[in-house]
Amino acid sequence: MQRMLLILALTIFAGLPARAQYYFENLTTDNGLSDNRVTCFFKDAKGFMWIGTANGLNRHDGHSLRIYRPGQSKYKLSGEFITGIAQDAKGRMWIATHSGLSVLNVKKDSLHVFSPDDDFFPDKEDGSQSTLLWDIKMDTAQRIWLALDWKV
Repeated sequence: MQRMLLILALTIFAGLPARAQYYFENLTTDNGLSDNRVTCFFKDAKGFMWIGTANGLNRHDGHSLRIYRPGQSKYKLSGEFITGIAQDAKGRMWIATHSGLSVLNVKKDSLHVFSPDDDFFPDKEDGSQSTLLWDIKMDTAQRIWLALDWKV
């Protein structure tokens, strides 16, 4: 009987996962984050953490941060207030901002900014255009869904 209880106990405890070890790191402007007002997060296929803030986009590789924001010569985003981040099957990062949409081709290290001149943003009823994006999502068919500041 004791042997049966011992086998049962070992079977139950052997099936339990070991205690998970978690590591937390606080990122702030003190260690390189572009702003402490974080607006969104996204973990890409390679494991990089993309952190959207009210003052730019940050890519964290576990050790250091790379910052993308408007006004930079190489990584000039459509706007500084990041509202959403998505990734497509080709590995491109789609970044929604209060001032438009940017696509970062990580493999080529290049950035494209969609502007009202591209006829990407629909006209409002009054004929004006709004480039204010509230969010971005990628569905399983690789379609991009945008939450626009636009009345239908």
